[in-house]
Amino acid sequence: MNIEGVHLLNTLPVAWQETTGVQNLQGESFQQVMLDSIQTINEDQAEVKDNIKLFLKGEGPALHEIMLRAEEAKLSLEFAVQVRNKVMDAYNEIMRMQM
Repeated sequence: MNIEGVHLLNTLPVAWQETTGVQNLQGESFQQVMLDSIQTINEDQAEVKDNIKLFLKGEGPALHEIMLRAEEAKLSLEFAVQVRNKVMDAYNEIMRMQM
């Protein structure tokens, strides 16, 4: 079986690289990428909380916009939890390997 894929990452179409952030990740550590992602998720949830407070005061964005942002924040948090679960599964699998 011939597995080639990692070196093909640089040959992806430029538009795809820009939308997925492939170019932005080069040179960053996995830890930094994860910390940035967690920070973004935290900011999104805080923004939703603030928008809900503004809406209840009769200010801020419309209800449908708040609901969309809340669902986006929820999905991003669920995605982060699934990524964490996969990383932990991979770590546990590596720990079970015999040397």
